[in-house]
Amino acid sequence: MWYREMADSLLQLVQSIPPVLRATLLAVIALVWTFILTLLVFGKASAVFHGFARVDDVNAAMRALSRRVDQTNARISSMRHSDDQHWANQAADSIMQMDQQKCSLPPGRVRALYDSLISKRVDEYYNLTGKQYILPPCDAW
Repeated sequence: MWYREMADSLLQLVQSIPPVLRATLLAVIALVWTFILTLLVFGKASAVFHGFARVDDVNAAMRALSRRVDQTNARISSMRHSDDQHWANQAADSIMQMDQQKCSLPPGRVRALYDSLISKRVDEYYNLTGKQYILPPCDAW
């Protein structure tokens, strides 16, 4: 394989370097890597390598992004509450109208159908508001 041949040729090249020079070369390489890693670890790489972002810049960007996410979540929550309130009002109006219509009917199957529809709307109202809708008695209309 080509990579084995390359590894063998690199090994021969390293072995052809005199031992004293090889040790010096390895020490210089180790020193350079230590310097690079130190820059990376302590966040100072941007001062030397222009492609790296500074830690302060990244932290500031993360804080700004976090603020935007919080603001968006607050707006979504407000919109959801507003929508829930709108639909709760719609359900309450619908319950009141159906209850008035039910009370004007004589007892029987149609009145039982209204009771079923009203029960569904009362459940919907409860799911939206967490409060039980209290129906007035028929003689209140």
